[in-house]
Amino acid sequence: MEATDMVDVLHYLFEEDLNNSTAEQAEARSHARSVVYETLYGVSYKYKMKGSNSMSGTSGYSTYADGTTIPSDGFYGGTDVDEFDPTVQKTSKPYVPPTEFNPDSPLPFGRDLDAPLG
Repeated sequence: MEATDMVDVLHYLFEEDLNNSTAEQAEARSHARSVVYETLYGVSYKYKMKGSNSMSGTSGYSTYADGTTIPSDGFYGGTDVDEFDPTVQKTSKPYVPPTEFNPDSPLPFGRDLDAPLG
């Protein structure tokens, strides 16, 4: 690559690093780079942002902006997760017969559905 083209690439990367709309976005970019450097290269990222503690820890985003912790149940809601348990017998939904189909009728699906558009 020509030196002038490489300067254009560096200029683009420099401007992209400055293009952040929020502090959280800049911190997220810094955190992502830190993870990539540690995972792929086995070294720490020298230019890591020293910002708020919202990115600290090994699990990434572990706290809300107000300092409360995010539930670790896999959802960002409450802890009342309804897990599947094959030993529990639940009632089945009643059988609904399929809609009768008559291709020669102006309403081929009866009164349940309108006719196809095309």
